[in-house]
Amino acid sequence: MLSPRELRWILAKKEEKLTPEEKQSLVKLLEHSREIGHLYRLLQSFLHMLRERKPELLNGWMKEARDSAIQELVSFVNGIERDYEAVRAGLTYAWNHDYVA
Repeated sequence: MLSPRELRWILAKKEEKLTPEEKQSLVKLLEHSREIGHLYRLLQSFLHMLRERKPELLNGWMKEARDSAIQELVSFVNGIERDYEAVRAGLTYAWNHDYVA
């Protein structure tokens, strides 16, 4: 059984950086729950947008995340909306994203 921290790490990590054990855990998670699968796809999409600095994808991603009805994502989108311009600037300008999994 994964801890919440381990779960967050596996869902946020680039697939090519997963260990074989993490890949196996991810496959089991995705097979077990459609909601986790949806969360995983949305999270990976957001991280791709962040890594590649694609602010033009933000509004569509926010709508899809809100429509998912996953409470944690809806809450995250609400936070983005409160500071939308700063988030969009973060996706637009070259910052050091070495910390992004």
